[in-house]
Amino acid sequence: MIQSHEFFHQYNQVSRNLSKKINERLADIGIFSSQWSIIYYLYHHGPCTLVEISNYLNVEAPTVTRTVNRLESLQWIRKTEGKDRREKRIELTDIAMDNYPSLIEKVGQFESDVMEGISEDEKVIAFQVLRKMMTNMDYQR
Repeated sequence: MIQSHEFFHQYNQVSRNLSKKINERLADIGIFSSQWSIIYYLYHHGPCTLVEISNYLNVEAPTVTRTVNRLESLQWIRKTEGKDRREKRIELTDIAMDNYPSLIEKVGQFESDVMEGISEDEKVIAFQVLRKMMTNMDYQR
């Protein structure tokens, strides 16, 4: 029987290595995995606020702000006025939209390589387990 601590240790090892390897794959484009997550979210959800990004990624707002600022300096995103002056909306630039196909191809190839030899049934089970873990964490105090 696998102990919880063994499971979570392995999960953390996979998570760290996943980020490291994605960073290596995206290095020639000049994007890191944390930046990729924001680009991916904006591509699929459209313009949004820092709070929305922070909530989606389950990351503290200052961390998201630093990453967004870096993406802005790279001209991958821009900030626009929101409903009022205090609210800023974040959106992808033409540079990001033009580079998105290359990004998704690189990440998609990496993901395919990582999932090699894993059956569709195993993927479904793993996905269900991860969703249940997220739900369980959402109900924790």
